[in-house]
Amino acid sequence: SLNHPCIVSREELDTIVRESDKQRFSVITIGDTDIIRANQGHSIPVDLGLVPCTPPDTLYHGTIDRFHSSIAEQGLTKQSRHHVHLSESWDTAVQVGRRRQGGLVMLK
Repeated sequence: SLNHPCIVSREELDTIVRESDKQRFSVITIGDTDIIRANQGHSIPVDLGLVPCTPPDTLYHGTIDRFHSSIAEQGLTKQSRHHVHLSESWDTAVQVGRRRQGGLVMLK
């Protein structure tokens, strides 16, 4: 337990986790303790408890134009990250690709 006051209530925290458009966090229970953790962006290996599944026929990746030639030559690579973000939804991929400065490029 941390020795500082709680800034948000548990109800507010659950709402933030549930309604986050990018689903960056999850709350898991270990024993009788609830823990909030990041679903992505870890700098150290973390077991996210993901279950393998068959991907849909079409996936999308949103990025910026300065990365397009490298992707065309080498394919999508995770580089220093743990995974490549692919979306079943065109709109979600657009949202991810627009986070950075530059012209948006969509890959199917």
